[in-house]
Amino acid sequence: MTGSGAVRVPEIHWGREQVLALISSVEEFFEDFYDGTKKKKAIWNAVAEHMREKGYYCLGSDCDKKWRNLKTTYIRVLQKQVHGDTSTRFEYFDALHHILGQEIDPLGMREQAMNQGVPASVVPDSTVPAEFQELTNDEGFLWTSDMVHLLLDYITECLEAFATPDADISAVWEDIALQLSQVGSEVNSEQCQRKWLGLEESLRMHQAQAEATGVLPLWAFYTRTREVANTVNVRTNVQRPRRVRISTQEEPRQPQMSSCKSPRKTCWGKSVLARVKHIESTLTIKKRLERLEARVEASRQQKEATRKTNVLLVQVLAELRRINSALKEEEEPIHGGP
Repeated sequence: MTGSGAVRVPEIHWGREQVLALISSVEEFFEDFYDGTKKKKAIWNAVAEHMREKGYYCLGSDCDKKWRNLKTTYIRVLQKQVHGDTSTRFEYFDALHHILGQEIDPLGMREQAMNQGVPASVVPDSTVPAEFQELTNDEGFLWTSDMVHLLLDYITECLEAFATPDADISAVWEDIALQLSQVGSEVNSEQCQRKWLGLEESLRMHQAQAEATGVLPLWAFYTRTREVANTVNVRTNVQRPRRVRISTQEEPRQPQMSSCKSPRKTCWGKSVLARVKHIESTLTIKKRLERLEARVEASRQQKEATRKTNVLLVQVLAELRRINSALKEEEEPIHGGP
C-alpha cells in the first residue's frame, strides 16, 4: 500500500490456469468487442473484473496485452497447419480455435489439412494478394501487429465523429495519433491515415482474391479491417500511399482467363463465398440472439429480485413506524408532568 492509501495490484503471472481463465472471460464478452458503441478499454476492464471474480487479480490492460499475444500465436500456428505443417503445436490452440475459428477459418481449411492433406487448388498462394507490399515502416515508425489493432480500435471509437458531416477530420486523426503515441512510439496523424488507407487497399485485394478462389484469406487483419470498414465511414485528408512492387524482375502479363479454365470455376468460387458469408452471418446473428435472450432473462430476474426487496423494505418501514408510534405513546405520561 502506498502513502496515498491506494492499493497496488500485483503484476499477474500468466500460468496455465490464468490463461484458460482469460480465454473463458474473453468468450463471455466476445460479442461486446464488435459493438461499435462500446469502448474497448471498458470491455477489457469488465474482463479483468471477471478474472478477479475467479481469484486472478489483474488490470484490463494486462488482459488486453496477453490476449493479443495469444491471438497472434494462434493465427501463426493456424496458417502453418492450413499449409500442411502439423508439427507446430500451441497449448491453447483448441481453446482459442473454439472462439476464433468461425471468424478466421470459417471454411474449416485447418480441419481439411489435418484430416486429408491440403489440395494445391485449395491453399491460397502465399504471395497474394500481393502485388504490392503492405506499409509497415512509415518514416521510421514501425507498424507492429499490436499497433495496427490499436489503430483499428481507436478508429471504431471515433464512429460518431467520422459520421458527423461538419467534423474536423484533422482533429479526429490527431486525437487517434495522440492515443497511439501514449501507448507506443510517437506517431503523427498523417502516418495513421496512410496506414488506414493501406489497410483499405489490402482489404480490397484480399476480397478480390476471395471472390476469385472461393477461399477466405488468412491475412491477420482481414476480418478486423472488414468489420471497421463496414461499420465506420472513415474519412481522410491525405493522399493514398504508393506501394512498392514485390517482384524484382519483369514477368510476361498472362491472359485474363489463363488462371481459370472455365467460367464455371469462377461462378462456383463466388457461390461458395456467398454461402460462407451467409453461414457466417447466420451464426453470428444466432449467437447474438442467444446472448441477448440470456441478458433479458438475467435482467428480468434482477427486476423481480428488486421488486421483492422493495416490498420487504416497505414492510420493514411500516413495522418501524408502528414501533416508533408505540414508544412515543409510552413516553407521553412521563414527560406530561403532574
